[in-house]
Amino acid sequence: MNDLKSSYLDSHIALLEQGDSFFRAYWSQLNEVERRRFRLLCHEVASVAHGDGEEQLLLFDRASDLARRYLSCIPQKDLDYSRRPPDWSEFVANEEEKRALWFAAEAQLRGFLEPYERESGTRLYGGVKPLSSFDEKLGEVKTGWAARRRLRDTWDAVRCRLVAPDLSTLRQISVEIWQYYLDSVIKCSNYYSYPQDGSKMGAYRAIHFLIEIEERRWIEVQVLTAARDAVGVLDYAFTFKRKLQAIDRKHDEWLRGLSLNVNIFDARSIPAEELRVPGGLSAFFLQS
Repeated sequence: MNDLKSSYLDSHIALLEQGDSFFRAYWSQLNEVERRRFRLLCHEVASVAHGDGEEQLLLFDRASDLARRYLSCIPQKDLDYSRRPPDWSEFVANEEEKRALWFAAEAQLRGFLEPYERESGTRLYGGVKPLSSFDEKLGEVKTGWAARRRLRDTWDAVRCRLVAPDLSTLRQISVEIWQYYLDSVIKCSNYYSYPQDGSKMGAYRAIHFLIEIEERRWIEVQVLTAARDAVGVLDYAFTFKRKLQAIDRKHDEWLRGLSLNVNIFDARSIPAEELRVPGGLSAFFLQS
């Protein structure tokens, strides 16, 4: 599956430039050096697993288990709806208030991340989720279960991504977020330990925090690796939004395989001295 032509990357990017406004906005902010780095990273991810689909799935399974063990120190925390801000619906419908919160949160998080930006090149980006992404009636006051159902998909009205170069840095940042914000952490989803939708074969892995960055105001903070971020940019319109379709079956296989490969790529960066596992780290990749 992973011996597919690397030219799919160029065709894929061309499709995204033509049909996805999210990608165009992201791509337009990168200079030529950054674009070359993006392409190189994607090529590296694509090349980590060779052979047939069974071999790739075996390596993915091993890598997922390795990362699950390595990130087991990051606590999972379910959302406590009793802490929900009573005026959250009105806040989500107010673009000006959301932008103000984003600027305040960005300044705070950049201060928090400054050592990581300087030493490892960790990046921060994000913003306000457009109102068009929400129910047009969000501004209406609801109570009880109706309010709970409506609100559950609005916690990321203001959101940001902390993009770490590797799993070691991701783990450090996640631990320090817990230490620093602690009682302000409303929710933490450790998708390494508990994959989305409970599916072991779901490829997406990251740490998602919901933080009360100001009184009664929450933001979503996603901590993920550079490889996962890059592939997420590539597959967002195809896999999650389903706005675009693959050129052919091989293209679809290439994209799905790329997402699986991220986990293999990231797991190989785990320092051997930072994790003890039965048989040692090398035993997880004997067939690589």
